[in-house]
Formats: sequence, C-alpha cells, structure tokens
Amino acid sequence: MAEGKIRWSDDEIGIFLEACLEELSAMTITSTCPKPQGYKNLIQKMKERIGRNLTKDQVKYIWCQCRKRWMLWTWLESKATGIGRDPITQAIVADDNWWEDKDQKKDGARVFKDSPLKHIDLHCAIFSGRTVVGNHSAVAGAAPAPPQQPTPRPNINISQLLAQQQNIATLGEFQVQEKARGQQMKLALRGDRLQRRVEVTQPVMPCTG
Repeated sequence: MAEGKIRWSDDEIGIFLEACLEELSAMTITSTCPKPQGYKNLIQKMKERIGRNLTKDQVKYIWCQCRKRWMLWTWLESKATGIGRDPITQAIVADDNWWEDKDQKKDGARVFKDSPLKHIDLHCAIFSGRTVVGNHSAVAGAAPAPPQQPTPRPNINISQLLAQQQNIATLGEFQVQEKARGQQMKLALRGDRLQRRVEVTQPVMPCTG
C-alpha cells in the first residue's frame, strides 16, 4: 500500500479525531491542516493511543480523508431537505434514483446510503468552520449564501465534547467491570450450592468406637 494509505477502523478514526480536537483547542491546527507541532503531537498521540508508528504523510492523509468525508456528508445533508431518516441509524432514506443522481454529482456519495458519517459531532467540531458546500464557502465570517447550506448545528463546546467522550469511555469500563463482578458472584454462588449438595449426599459413617 502506498505511503500514507493505511486502513483505519471506525474506532481508530474516532480516537484520531479526539486527538485533533485537543490540538485544535491547543491552536496547533490551522484553518486547513495541522501545524508542524500539531503533526508531531498527533504522531505521538496515535503511537500512545492506538499503537501505530505513523509518519507525517500518513497523518496528513487521514486528516484529508476525514475532511473530505465530512464535506461530502455535509453536501448530502444540504440535498436531503424534506427526506426522511432511518430512526435507528439516522441514515438518509431515499430511493436508488436519488442516490444514483447524488453519486454522479459527487463521487463516493453512495457510501453513506446505509449509514451516516461516523463521529459526526467530532467531525463537526473540527471541520465545520472551514467547510465548502457546492460553490459557497461555509467558512465562519463569510457572506451568507442561501442555496446549498448544510444542516444547521448547535455551537460546540470543545472541552465539553472531550469530557463527554471521556465519560463514555469510563462508563464502558465500569460496565465491563460490573459484568465481570456479576459473573464472579454467580460462580461463587454456584460453588456454594455444589458444596452444600455434596455435604447433604455424603454418607454418614457408623461409629465403631
């Protein structure tokens, strides 16, 4: 596989975006890409968090891919006004003709047919201030253009979003611990019942004294 192009799981992309959010807060990411120090920090964080030794080119590649997918999803949302959403996955519900038309206009649009963009909140926090939809700039401060605007989203508090991500991870760890504790209690109870059963069925030896 070419330099910079490696496979990323959805979980790994989420971890990468969390790291980008931290760098955004630390102002080591500009309006288009990480600064030199931002690249260094992201390389170090990915080594610590997912165990990958990445090059600058590989970090730049996944950054550009995330930004590209976010722009594509934002464009699709601007075209999906009045179209329903799947109540479970939140994917855009449209017929094949609609998806074929959008895929012809934006190559790769069909990838979101069955499921929406993963980690939408993180993508939004990182890229929403520098997204282009159609021929209109969505950069903060640009003159408003009514056509082809992305779906409005609430303001995002970076610190709060990072705290929420940490709370989700902590809750998942707590649930795993509770499940393991429950299994241990069941095993202990089962062993106690077995011991009692053995004691009850143990034959009584006659006294020979």
